[in-house]
Amino acid sequence: MTIDEINATPMDQLRFRDFLRLKAGRDTFSRLKLDALREMVSIIAVREAESAFDDPKQQSVCLRWVLRGLDADKAVRKVKTDLEVGENARARYYA
Repeated sequence: MTIDEINATPMDQLRFRDFLRLKAGRDTFSRLKLDALREMVSIIAVREAESAFDDPKQQSVCLRWVLRGLDADKAVRKVKTDLEVGENARARYYA
């Protein structure tokens, strides 16, 4: 699915794999720091990122997805999906 397709789909109809398959390469947002990202998005998006993630790095990733066009609530879910994949990979590696 594309960002537009994900945005057009109600959250309860989206699955883990929809967010897992959503990828972004290096773009103009990739190197921006959190302060710059905060200035480029709405205060609502900033608040969603801050309430969902304590880690500034994760907040930054979330705001980058918002800048790429993903709705803020779906950007949060995308980051949580990627974090879960990373945790599962680490658990398998160290098992």
